Amino acid sequence: MRRTLVPLLCELHAHTRWSDGELTVRELVDLHGRGGFDVLCITDHVVRTDDPWREEEGCGNDTGRDSARYWGETICFTDGTVAASASGSTTPQVQLLVQGSQAINMPDNIAYQPGRGNWIVHEDGSTGAQPTGVGPNNDLWDCLDDGADIDTLSDGWVRIASINDTTAEWTGGFFDASGKNFYVSIQHNISGYGTILKITGWGSQA
Repeated sequence: MRRTLVPLLCELHAHTRWSDGELTVRELVDLHGRGGFDVLCITDHVVRTDDPWREEEGCGNDTGRDSARYWGETICFTDGTVAASASGSTTPQVQLLVQGSQAINMPDNIAYQPGRGNWIVHEDGSTGAQPTGVGPNNDLWDCLDDGADIDTLSDGWVRIASINDTTAEWTGGFFDASGKNFYVSIQHNISGYGTILKITGWGSQA
């Protein structure tokens, strides 16, 4: 039996007042609901310490500015156990996970991989012609969490994808609950349409 695939109308990169957007979460959801969207992914840049829903750990990106050689970085926040943080009795701790460099210097969005606990860092670098030694900085990086070693940095990271279209940018992605299927959006590409890729082959989660 032949199946007809119905495309979903998706917005995978939206900000609220929680960081640098203009609408509240409720207003943003209502706006996209009225617009007929099937999927909305809110990708605010920061994790705030006054977030009433914060959990014990999270990571986010300080994007930087590649054209000025201000390399970005990935930072993580811990706040004790969920119960302790909910009581307000803990002090949030911040640690650097990925230190920016010329190779990985425009981290924008980030996705957590269930099962393995890796972090997928999306670079959203400047498009078009850049000064020598800068750009295109539009890669996906698979980063290990910090293990039981002397430092607090990622135990390693590897580039898993690059965009050759210099007009395009990665703009948000997420894993499904299995941790084996990753969906990521590419914006401003030469096709003139938003593109969503499904990346598989992540292997065993053991």
